Amino acid sequence: MKGWLGDIINMVWALFYWNTRKTIFRLRGARGVPPCHNTSDSGVAMKTGCEACMGWNRPARFKRICPLLKQHEKGTWVCSVNASEVRPFWGRAFGYYGSGLTVGYLILAAMAFGGMHYIGYQVSVRQIIWPPAWQELKGVRADLFIEQARAKYAAGQVREAIQSLSIAHELNPKHYEVAMMLAQFHQAGSPTQTDRLYQQQMELHPEKRSDIARAWFQSILAHGRMMDMAKLARRQLSAEPAQAAAWTNALLFATRHGVDPKILDEIVASPTVPLPARQLIDAPAR
Repeated sequence: MKGWLGDIINMVWALFYWNTRKTIFRLRGARGVPPCHNTSDSGVAMKTGCEACMGWNRPARFKRICPLLKQHEKGTWVCSVNASEVRPFWGRAFGYYGSGLTVGYLILAAMAFGGMHYIGYQVSVRQIIWPPAWQELKGVRADLFIEQARAKYAAGQVREAIQSLSIAHELNPKHYEVAMMLAQFHQAGSPTQTDRLYQQQMELHPEKRSDIARAWFQSILAHGRMMDMAKLARRQLSAEPAQAAAWTNALLFATRHGVDPKILDEIVASPTVPLPARQLIDAPAR
């Protein structure tokens, strides 16, 4: 076992070392004694000893690096070509290095796959072995924390559920359901965090803007934040002209409860607000 391991170690560096020296020998015109030949021999084929395989436990293994190595009928290991014909075999080097790296990579991938499944990550083989898919691993990690949050909430551990959801959101901010659940959890104790989450999701998911705005409105209303209600309604008048009546009522409600009614004049004068909405807002004043 020790001798086999030693030859494997020799092979790792010898593939590069001897092919490099042989390449230099060829570039110099293949004159003189090749780097792998015994310097005291003639350089003639089958009569020249191989210095490169000296020190190997089994010299025959050196043939994987240089197929020119042959065993003489007397049992000695010699070069099968004349000195001028000695050449490198980079194809073998790249083949062995490539195979070794591939096998090593697959072993590490298998270990990573098994380890992640043991922890609880529902990861696929593709997401482990295919580098472009590695960006999906954050989403896989987020899914694990989502499951943990559901389990903890079902067990009545609300604080722990929020912590798990927070980690899931950090790993995958684009996960709409997680962000909305987290915003609702923060609604009572941290309205600023809730606002940040709703604003972020509006930017990430503009197609869900209407649903987010309604949830946000409920949060603002629950805390009696009339100015924030007016600001949200003003933005939604431009984004949801079909719901102009609902958001106009929200604006009027806010102005009746402490918000400066001048905001209505600003909206009426704003060209970004659809004309029907401006007419609805301006109607009570006429």
